[in-house]
Amino acid sequence: MAKSIIINAKGEFLRASVIQDKVLNNLFIDRNVSSSIVGNIYQGVVASTLPSIQAFFVNIGTGKNGFLQLREDNQEKSYKKKSPKTKVSFKKGNSVVVQVVKDEIGTKGVRLDEQISLPGRFLVLMSGGKGEIHLSRKIVNPAHRDHLTTKVIPKLKISKTVDLIIRTAASGVKAKYLIRDLNALLKKLKDINKQAKVDNEVKCLHEELDLVRKLIRDWLDQDVESIFVDDKKYYNLLKTFIRDHLANPKVKLRFYNGSVDIFDKFGITRHIEKLYQKKVWLPCGGYLVIDKTEALVAIDVNTGKNVKHTSSEATIRETNMQAACEIARQLRLRNMGGIVIIDFIDMKNKNHQKEVLKNLQKNLEQDKAKSKVYPFTKLGLVQLTRQRVEESWEQHYFNDCERCGGTGHILAISIIADQIISKIRNFLISHPKVDFNIKGHSNVIDYILDNKRFDSIESNFGIEIGYLKDDSFHPEKYFIVRKDTGNDIFNNK
Repeated sequence: MAKSIIINAKGEFLRASVIQDKVLNNLFIDRNVSSSIVGNIYQGVVASTLPSIQAFFVNIGTGKNGFLQLREDNQEKSYKKKSPKTKVSFKKGNSVVVQVVKDEIGTKGVRLDEQISLPGRFLVLMSGGKGEIHLSRKIVNPAHRDHLTTKVIPKLKISKTVDLIIRTAASGVKAKYLIRDLNALLKKLKDINKQAKVDNEVKCLHEELDLVRKLIRDWLDQDVESIFVDDKKYYNLLKTFIRDHLANPKVKLRFYNGSVDIFDKFGITRHIEKLYQKKVWLPCGGYLVIDKTEALVAIDVNTGKNVKHTSSEATIRETNMQAACEIARQLRLRNMGGIVIIDFIDMKNKNHQKEVLKNLQKNLEQDKAKSKVYPFTKLGLVQLTRQRVEESWEQHYFNDCERCGGTGHILAISIIADQIISKIRNFLISHPKVDFNIKGHSNVIDYILDNKRFDSIESNFGIEIGYLKDDSFHPEKYFIVRKDTGNDIFNNK
């Protein structure tokens, strides 16, 4: 299945996408104002300790302190028991070398790890290891696994202080390219350790590649036929990077100089616009409804217009199978993480349930973010977790609505009018004979006037009510002001 990588560097965002068979498969966005620092390595200083959960807050010089929780296998080494309390050997003010594994999200600072991981094109080098070499589980070709195990691994020489992972991209690659990759990673790790020994100051020891080069390093495989880029600087940068880092690349690098925006030219903008929608249509006529909350993502699957099968069981199976594929794609594109709950259409056939679950897991394997899928519950729900390392695409494209504050709802006008009536009645019980003005959004004022909601109040209390329209007001906000003194009776603006 042919793939193309499209890079758009002309604009406010640096954007890149992977297209497979004319379908948007991956989307990456990097804003200069808030570039990701995942992968960066810092020499930090412990700002505070949390012995009860064996964790630290570490100042790495980027603003908020990062959060570091030690891995279970390192906790005994870094914590010494001293009766009756546990004493932390990493004290406040200690210098530590850490790597960012999750960007700052909302009010939470970056997440840190004490194990350094350096990815290359074909290998990943990890500090604090035991001299072990592992094959990626995604290398499934038996011949490729045998070649790597018998011909390549014996030639990869590492110390007992590091571990090595052979990445999926190494499948079918000659040993000399992996040896070259390993030497570059070992030199990089040596340079990082050398910098860290100079002093105890807070500093960045290593910066991860920019979005474009990281994309080529991690996503360029044998299926990628072309790379299109609309910026000459990045074109030249990629030309050098591909030449120096990739083994016998067959990919065609092309500079796009058309007058039409490159994302429009390749139909990517149209795909992105569909990501704004809650409803996602499936080829069979069924559809998904995606709701994102603070705690989790809920996805509902519906048969919709899928009526081509005479058997309801066949209709449900087809819809759920396509939904499993599309859900994995939507999670990647929207970069939604955390807990995901999927309400597939109920299936009585247990074999169909297994097929859908297998299809979901298979499509999630295309994702670089780690995920874990759990079996169907008794209620017919599927739960999964997906690693969240950076902000979702929504946080790049959207601000919270000034009207609803991001909830998607505002109070009905009739309810707002009832609130105003209630507050005025309560005030007039203790302050009769007071004239006042109501100031609010024109939709609210018009509703009150059209429905004559205050006629009985004016006649019963013998008062006069004035109305002032101001469309700069949020519909839920209003003033109630005394005419005699100009003082507020109520103000929730």
